[in-house]
Amino acid sequence: MILGYPGRTNRWVSSHWVDQQVKYGYPAWVEASKTAMDAMKAHMDKDKAVRLKYASRYAGLANYWKNRQGMINALTAHKTADLKCCRKSSLFGLIRLKNKAEYGNVLSDLATYFEKTNHEAANHNYLLLFFRASRIVPQANGYVKTTQYLS
Repeated sequence: MILGYPGRTNRWVSSHWVDQQVKYGYPAWVEASKTAMDAMKAHMDKDKAVRLKYASRYAGLANYWKNRQGMINALTAHKTADLKCCRKSSLFGLIRLKNKAEYGNVLSDLATYFEKTNHEAANHNYLLLFFRASRIVPQANGYVKTTQYLS
């Protein structure tokens, strides 16, 4: 298995997906996690009550940060995108022989799609970490539930 955990695998993703994650998606996640953890840590070190309140959230972010950085390191060290590119070449040969009319543009379409969405992948992870690290979403969710209850 290349990536994944029980119940899900990313074994069949394209080399473009791997490149996007290694160069855009995961680095954004790592940077945003580190920024959030540094901000939390500054307040956690000053006050035991704050440290207790944020311990679980901090540990969760640290776990994801370590996971994403490990993915970057492993996928780069093992040249996973290059390996997938070689497999893609053999697939392209098969497509050309058998189904060019129907699937002839699939690989170029994939390349175009990932090229156009690279920065979007990074932005998505920055936004995701903003919500994951902050208390805004849980508070907003509690407010919505309270107003629904009172209505």
